[in-house]
Amino acid sequence: MTDLPGPRARRVAQLLLAVLLVAVACITLWPSPVDEGGRSALLLVLDRLHARGIPQWVDYGFVERAANVVMFVPFGALLAFLLAPRRRWLAVALPATASLLVEGVQHVALPRRFASGWDVLANTTGALLGAVAVVAVMALLRRRTGPGPVHVVDPVVRRSP
Repeated sequence: MTDLPGPRARRVAQLLLAVLLVAVACITLWPSPVDEGGRSALLLVLDRLHARGIPQWVDYGFVERAANVVMFVPFGALLAFLLAPRRRWLAVALPATASLLVEGVQHVALPRRFASGWDVLANTTGALLGAVAVVAVMALLRRRTGPGPVHVVDPVVRRSP
């Protein structure tokens, strides 16, 4: 059984992946931290949320790690959507490798950035969550359409003839 997107869905996913890669590269390889200007505003929001009962563990570090996870969810999802079932493990391996490379560049070439193994872990977790979500949805669609290969064609799912 193969779960492969139709040509139009594939082109849209490829375009989204290209846009995502450019956005992630800009965010992660910018010479200065992208949150530099908004850090004080975020801390103020967190203080107000804490005053209203949000737990203290929801702090700046938590928000930063969560943002890293969220940033890589679509990366894993789009790769899992585009890759053949036997190669879907790459939907986690490629973002993890990209994250390692980014952290290496930050460490070596971007002195105002902070390389972190926690960022690699958060990014990889995001990619894993995205890939698992897509694989789960494809399995549900396959179950819903019955036996045989499922091809995702635009927003409609059809069984192969």
